[in-house]
Amino acid sequence: MHIHLFHELDIGGRPHGCSYIRLLQPFDYLAKAGKVTVTSGETLPHETPDIAIIERLWLPGLRVQHAENLLEMLAARHIPMVYTLDDNLLDLNVMPGTKDFPTDEQRQIIRLLAQEARRVMVSTAPLAERMRRFNPNISIVPNQLDERMFARRAQRQQNSKITFGYMGTLSHLEDVLMILAPLRKILHTHRDRVQFEILGIAEPQRIESLFDGLPVKIHRLTRKQIEYPGFVQWIGQHIHWDFAIAPLIDTPFNNSKSDLKVLDYGILGIPGIFSDTPSYRHTIRHSNNGLCVPNTDTAWENALQMMIEDNAARRSMAKVVEEEIWNTRTLAQHAQDWEQAVSKIE
Repeated sequence: MHIHLFHELDIGGRPHGCSYIRLLQPFDYLAKAGKVTVTSGETLPHETPDIAIIERLWLPGLRVQHAENLLEMLAARHIPMVYTLDDNLLDLNVMPGTKDFPTDEQRQIIRLLAQEARRVMVSTAPLAERMRRFNPNISIVPNQLDERMFARRAQRQQNSKITFGYMGTLSHLEDVLMILAPLRKILHTHRDRVQFEILGIAEPQRIESLFDGLPVKIHRLTRKQIEYPGFVQWIGQHIHWDFAIAPLIDTPFNNSKSDLKVLDYGILGIPGIFSDTPSYRHTIRHSNNGLCVPNTDTAWENALQMMIEDNAARRSMAKVVEEEIWNTRTLAQHAQDWEQAVSKIE
């Protein structure tokens, strides 16, 4: 089976991180196993593929006419199309006064591609339900990590200073702000024995102003380090946290998100504190492979305090979640899920 990937590109022409996780790595894995032939790019190859997969909003500045032209080209060559989406973009920034992404035209493009697809491939059950109103043919393929990009690490040795952190894109600033009060309180109380490290989420100057005078380190990455392969290499070399945090506000957009943070932290042997929201509550078993807590200041303060004080519990959760991710949530176990999903063309 020959599959052509129209994966999403950023304004610099580079694949997004989700493009690597949801398309480029799984299908490269399958191609190297001899299961499929894979091509990718903004145009179709000379040899007609069996299936084309279009991701999210595909190209920067994509207009409805451009999307319609692509659909017409696929139809003319009798190429069935699968549409893939890993975020509920239709419910992102819908309130007046919020950011203008996605635009009304971009939402129209998402609906158009979903309606015209022979199958829609998503990462979570809530997102499947959101998209089912546009297309009844849905495949849920949860996110997995490509274990070829990671290396097992020795368990972190206990140091006098506890280091914990957060990594996330710019869209997650509000999630961190939600727990700003308990974060600041814990950092002030334990200022001589903890270090909080932040990777992403906002401009460094803004974050520094929120934690002025507290033990916080902000990592600044180059553009090469931000692109997913470079990012994975960088965190493998530089991130050595005792635990991590993953606050998530309860919204329709967030509730369709996957448990990718569990994978990101867990494959590095880092236990986490996660918001008790649909994204995490089915993966995190509280006090077993992490902490799953309500979005209240008291709950987050208690969870942070526990992670700092209870070395044995923290190390036990680290071991459990690391084994779980390596043994059940990588492409070694799940690469075939993508092949099966695109094979279900009706």
